[in-house]
Amino acid sequence: MKKFKDILREFRENSDPPRDNRGGGDHEDDVLRFMNNISFNHKTADDHEFNFNNAKEAGLMISTGLYKQERAFNHAHTQNDEFMKLYFSNSAKTHERMLDNLINHVANHPKLPQHLRPHVPGAIEKLQSEGENIVSKTEKWASGLGITPKGQTSNIGEITYNKHTKGFAPSHMNSSLHHLREIEDDIENDPSGDVGYILRKGEV
Repeated sequence: MKKFKDILREFRENSDPPRDNRGGGDHEDDVLRFMNNISFNHKTADDHEFNFNNAKEAGLMISTGLYKQERAFNHAHTQNDEFMKLYFSNSAKTHERMLDNLINHVANHPKLPQHLRPHVPGAIEKLQSEGENIVSKTEKWASGLGITPKGQTSNIGEITYNKHTKGFAPSHMNSSLHHLREIEDDIENDPSGDVGYILRKGEV
C-alpha cells in the first residue's frame, strides 16, 4: 500500500530546493494560512465530486480519513480478513489520490507566492500529523473517560473496520464514496456548514 510519505517524497524530488526569500519565518505555516483562504475541488475516479470551500480543512479531513483507513487495514490484518485488507488498501489509495491532487492544487495555485511552493509538502505533512493526533486523542479520551458503550470498543481501527463492513456489498470494494465515508461525515457534521459538499453523479 502506497504511503502518504511516498507522495510527499515524490513531490519534493520534483520541486526546486526551498529558499528563504523573506528573511526567516515558518513558510509551512504561511502555506497553511494561504490554504485557509482558497477552495479545493476533487473528482474521484468514479466521477463523484468533492467541493471544499477551505483547502486547509480539506487537507485535515483527508489526512484524518487516511489514518483511519490505515488503522482499519491493521485491524483487518489482525482478524486475518484478507478481503477487507484489500478493501482498506483500495480505500487508502483513494485518500492518497485526493491528497496528491490537493498538493498539486496548492503548489500550482496562481496566487501562491513562488518561494512557498517547495514548502507545500511540509505544510500537508503538518496536517497529516494533526489528523493523526486528533484520532489518537479522541481514542484515548473515549477510553480514559469510559464513555464507550458497554461491549463496544474505542479502538479507531476497529470502529472504522466495523463501519465499513456493516452492510458491505461487492460494489463497495472500489466505490470512492464508500471509501470516503469519514470525510463525508466530517463535511455533514461541520458546525459552520461551509467547509464543503459532495456533488454526486447526476446532480446539477
